[in-house]
Amino acid sequence: MLIFAFAVVALGAGSQFAGRYASAESGAGIGNTIDFAGGDGSESAPFLIATAAHLDNIRNFTYNANNYIPVDYSTLDGYYFRLIDDIDLSAYIEGKYPGGGWKPIGRTNFNDDDDLPFSGSVDGGGYTVSGLWTDRGDEYAGLFGGTYYSSFSGLNVILGDKGVSGKIYAGGLTASLYGISDRRGKIVRCRVAGSVTLKDSGMYTFFNAQSACGGITGSASNSEISESYFMGAVSGKNLGADVNAVAGIAGSSSNIVVRNCYAKAQIILDENKPSVVAAGIITTRVAVTIINCYAVITSESPAAPIVADGTIVFTPFSMYNPTATSNYYNDGMTAKDGTETDGVTALSASNIKKAASYNGWDINSADGVWGIYEGGGMPYLKCFDNIVLITPVGKVYDGKATVPAAASAGDRVLTQISDADIQVLTDCSGMIDAGDYPVDVNYPAELDFYYQISVASYVISKAELTVRAKDITRAYGKDTPDFGYEITGFANGENESVVSGLSSIIYNAPQNPKRGTHTIEISGGGLFTKNYEFTFEDGELTITGFYPHETALIVSGAAAAAALAVLAVVWFGVKKKSFADFGRGLRGIFVKEKVVLQTETVEVVKEIETIKEVPIIKKSLPADLSERERRVAELVLKGLSRREIADELAISEGAVRTYSARSYVKCGVDGQKEFIARYLGNG
Repeated sequence: MLIFAFAVVALGAGSQFAGRYASAESGAGIGNTIDFAGGDGSESAPFLIATAAHLDNIRNFTYNANNYIPVDYSTLDGYYFRLIDDIDLSAYIEGKYPGGGWKPIGRTNFNDDDDLPFSGSVDGGGYTVSGLWTDRGDEYAGLFGGTYYSSFSGLNVILGDKGVSGKIYAGGLTASLYGISDRRGKIVRCRVAGSVTLKDSGMYTFFNAQSACGGITGSASNSEISESYFMGAVSGKNLGADVNAVAGIAGSSSNIVVRNCYAKAQIILDENKPSVVAAGIITTRVAVTIINCYAVITSESPAAPIVADGTIVFTPFSMYNPTATSNYYNDGMTAKDGTETDGVTALSASNIKKAASYNGWDINSADGVWGIYEGGGMPYLKCFDNIVLITPVGKVYDGKATVPAAASAGDRVLTQISDADIQVLTDCSGMIDAGDYPVDVNYPAELDFYYQISVASYVISKAELTVRAKDITRAYGKDTPDFGYEITGFANGENESVVSGLSSIIYNAPQNPKRGTHTIEISGGGLFTKNYEFTFEDGELTITGFYPHETALIVSGAAAAAALAVLAVVWFGVKKKSFADFGRGLRGIFVKEKVVLQTETVEVVKEIETIKEVPIIKKSLPADLSERERRVAELVLKGLSRREIADELAISEGAVRTYSARSYVKCGVDGQKEFIARYLGNG
């Protein structure tokens, strides 16, 4: 848990107020410290709060008329308190405060001099107080009532079904938050959820103030509220005072700064009641600054969002022209009579979910205050660990409309409900093509009390098409047929008609391939279809038959003419060729064994039925050739160039020239021409 502490001057032994409390032994005053889980109430060792009884015991450690009533409240010091566990007040209230609910800690009635405000520092440690409700007819209502020079941090308050109701000031966390210039009241990183109501209010003219209720605090003066939010309903019922104020964060305020806060509030007002002002964040009197806040407000007043009878003014953000910078609210909640203020901008339902709409905000940076799931929800405060993204179950494109039946929660695990309790409400019957579709999701309302929820889009991802080059087999020396492709993976009976750019498919294969298997590469950067993405698979080019330089035929007699005619058909696609002409095509041919001709070439010969067997005459190279000389000579007879021989044997061209010259001398010939004629021709 995160722990936040804000300094309030600690009570010291030498302070003039050190003796203002009666001791526990005297039986009067502050109660017994054993009613806490630990600590001594100092800044370094705060009282530890682990149970409802510990929380209730705080009231015994604030100012009491039986001990000391200061004339100047600014001189008061307070104790430090820290929660160390979540606390559910439901059973405790039923047992100790069954009639009207929780008794607020601190001042509850304005005109009671014995009922003094709370002053101290409460660190919630990120823990939650839940099950709170109060409807006692108190003038100050909340978890805490009237507070002076106090700070609250890291505290979560979840109101019970009955919520909080008060006559003058009502707030989920505090009824009022008062400070002075050098000892300001503070609420930092706190959240409140539930229903807060101002009702049956009477005349209240202290400091020309107004009766007010707010989601977090009813009234605030000389205070700061930051990185906090309210979610729920704020109401004004049976209002009778001259001025009444209802707002999402603070109902009435002066000399206050509200920074990096938001409210998602339903504002409920009675019809035809005098002088009611309502606002999304705060109603103001004087010197109020609002920075980087937003409000999403709905209203159940009879003429919402604008009350037209002239007695009630509704504004979506704040009243009486505060100093405002980079604040936003949901479009449609327009102010009456031009009471809108600069620095407050309306956003549409789609733009309110986009980071770019929030000019000047630090959103989604590592150290930023705010985060947002783009398009899936409004900004959330990163300081809380209750961030949830509900993701509708998507699918791969299948050409059919499918309604997602459930959704799952990412980033944080939902412990209160199962995925089956989350349902997509949006009609998805038209959602067929691949894409991201914003949807409305239904989930139990109480989740909003526990989580900052965003909803991701319903995603239909593109299916995959495989484009493969067709395999080709051809004989050596023949032209390669036209390349082709085949596409697989279409959904719901679709075919190539949904694909454009087929003419952009490009093939790449060897120009003069040797015998064997080669790759036909395929690509198609111009292919497009809205519902598919493409993968490409290469095909195979297989070359059959014999290379002229790999099969040597030295034939004679009638068999020679038949054999040459067959080979001419196999290699060159002609039916007849003279021995002299064909002999030039055999340059570089070398026969290793007779079986080569019998098992490979003769099979072709049989198809033409011209000969059954071809006799072979083989001339051997001299035995005194060295291994390197012999290898060079064989490669010359195969028709390889000097450069090719050098590459084959990994030697230089100069070395090839030297070895070939030596072999020619040992073979008794005068150079390459005579060497080839002697060993491959009739020489």
